Amino acid sequence: MLRPWIYADKPLYSTQIKNSLAISYARILHIYKLYR
Repeated sequence: MLRPWIYADKPLYSTQIKNSLAISYARILHIYKLYR
């Protein structure tokens, strides 16, 4: 019963993960440039 909901939410979930990873990566690069 839960699987269709999981599969339906997967694209949105993956895009949220990619966005959060991109933001964290940008923050790490910014801090790296500041302290270098």
